[in-house]
Amino acid sequence: VLLFALVIPVIVTGQNDSDGNFMHPGINSAVLDKGHIETRVIGTYGLFSNHSPVLSEPNLTSQDQRIALISPAVFYGLMKHVNVGIVYQFMHIEENFAAGQTGFTSTYTNNSIGPQIRIKIFSSKNKTELYIQSHLLVPLDDYIPADKITYVNQLVATGRVGYNWAISLQIAGIVFPKYHDEKHPVTLPASLFVGYLIKRRAMPFVILNHNTDFGSMEQYGNNKYYRLNYSTNLGIGAKYQVFRNMDVGAYYLYSVHSKNGDKFNSLSVSLVNLILQPTVIFKPE
Repeated sequence: VLLFALVIPVIVTGQNDSDGNFMHPGINSAVLDKGHIETRVIGTYGLFSNHSPVLSEPNLTSQDQRIALISPAVFYGLMKHVNVGIVYQFMHIEENFAAGQTGFTSTYTNNSIGPQIRIKIFSSKNKTELYIQSHLLVPLDDYIPADKITYVNQLVATGRVGYNWAISLQIAGIVFPKYHDEKHPVTLPASLFVGYLIKRRAMPFVILNHNTDFGSMEQYGNNKYYRLNYSTNLGIGAKYQVFRNMDVGAYYLYSVHSKNGDKFNSLSVSLVNLILQPTVIFKPE
């Protein structure tokens, strides 16, 4: 049972300053200054396992779900505390179901695009940072109505304890499109990253993650929200500063408990390149 976030490159246009050596645990980025640019590409491949009955079809049992995703995005420093941009997502999903002694496979793809924004709430020079990052995804496929929008909001708080220790708390809320007469499904993931900086270049870290899923159930007919599932996950990871403006990192996350017995593991790899002053490519006479 395996979930892979394979490639997460981040390229930021600018020039690093004396404080740029501070690395955040995990793969989150800092808020850009005015005029700076960040491009990001996320690639994911995963396998999720669940052997409980499908709520809408009690005779079916979902065996596994394979997900392949690629998502490029751009951020621009509109102001010192506000970054704006756009994000695109392509997702390919393959689901295997069992019905008694037989089974079948369902395969589909999804394309979506939407704006994103990052707002800094608080920062203390190279010590702490608190910001909100939000985006929405509007489907581009003809078979999915344009009103099936997904909303993603994340609160990221990162701070340094002394010189070597770094802590990052990331809390998100994801609101998915509703189907039929049910309410919008909601997922609330929360992650705590604790890292230790070694000689300004390497940072191993540990992760504690908890996800909670809420939604309504059609068979009850009362349109109320229920806690459909929750899971607790642990992980380890590391970052390394290859060059002054470039970090590479990876972390492994695995589930240790789930309400419905779901099982998955994840491996995420990141490449971060930071340049904080725009480079002049052409200067007119």
